[in-house]
Order: sequence, then C-alpha cells, then structure tokens
Amino acid sequence: MEKENGLGAAEKAADKGVGAAAVAAEKGVGAAALAAEKGKGAAAESEAAEGKIVPLKSSDGLIFEVPAEVAKLFKAIADKACAADDDGTIPLPNVDGRTLCRVIEYGLKHHRMNDHPDDDIRGLDWDDEFVSTLDVVGLEAVMQAAQYLGYERLLRRCRKAVRDMMVGKTGEEILATFGLEDEFTPEEMEIAAKYAANVEDD
Repeated sequence: MEKENGLGAAEKAADKGVGAAAVAAEKGVGAAALAAEKGKGAAAESEAAEGKIVPLKSSDGLIFEVPAEVAKLFKAIADKACAADDDGTIPLPNVDGRTLCRVIEYGLKHHRMNDHPDDDIRGLDWDDEFVSTLDVVGLEAVMQAAQYLGYERLLRRCRKAVRDMMVGKTGEEILATFGLEDEFTPEEMEIAAKYAANVEDD
C-alpha cells in the first residue's frame, strides 16, 4: 500500500498561506499525487538516495518526507533515529499528522527565511499569522510537539502566544480562556493575574 505523505501540503502552505497544511494533512494527501503535480518525483527519489530526506511517521500513520536541513531544526530527531523502522522512517508516537504538518510548515518557512535574511520582518508577520490560526487546543498540541521534537524556535513562539493570551486578564478569565478547572486558591489566581500583567517576551 502506498504510504501517505503530508510534506507537499506543508510546502504549499508555507508558500500560499497558513492553514492549508492542516487541511491537507487531515485529508491524507498522497505523495505520488503531489509529486506528479509538481514534477518532483525523480528529484525526491534522488534526494532520498543521497540521504537528504528524513521520513517521519506521525502517530496516526502519515509519512512526511522532510528535507534533512529542515529536520535538523528538530534537535531531538537525532536521538529518535535509533528507533527508526527498517526503511529508515522515524516514528513519532506523540505527534499526530495534523500537528506534525503544522510543525513542518513552520520549519520549512523558517529554513527558507534563513536563505533570505531580508525576509526577517515578513517572517515575524507570518509567525503572527501562523499562531493566530491556532485555537487553544491546536496551540497546545503544536507547543507540545515542538517540545517533544526539540524545536526551540517554535516552542518559544508558542509560549509567547500563550503569554499574549494571558495579558490583561484576571485569574478567572485566564481559566476560561484555557478551559481550566477552578482548582487554584485566590492567592494563586492573584499571582497568575500579576504575571499576565507584567509578562515580557523572551
């Protein structure tokens, strides 16, 4: 059976706008179809033969053939390579396909920006747009995936997004925003509110 692959969707999302990657991952975009559309089938095979592709498998079985230079952004990948399947695919049991597609989308974009320093300002705008498309559940999933994969840049950006969501809110409003149960003492709620009021970027 042909392996399903979400990388092409992530590439398209990085080029055309945020959000398409998640949709494509949910639909299980096929690697062969994407290669046929882009005319990159032979190139992908060549890169794989030269060790330039790192196959990652999400918890729900999607295979993402990630360029090695992008995979290097995920510091934990080297440690997880020892658990690779016989075909070299690295399983990521803690990250579902939709979330992994978003992480790769972010990685592809920033890898390209490293080659074009003049894009730094536009990159910040793109980051803002990227996190703005995530609801609380999606943001938490991406943040956990970034931590699991050792992707520090994305982890910092997600943490900043969480702090931004807390700014100016009372303790009760923070609980409501993140769907948390009211299990905190009044003192803890006051501390949380003060933290939100005085939060600073990394």
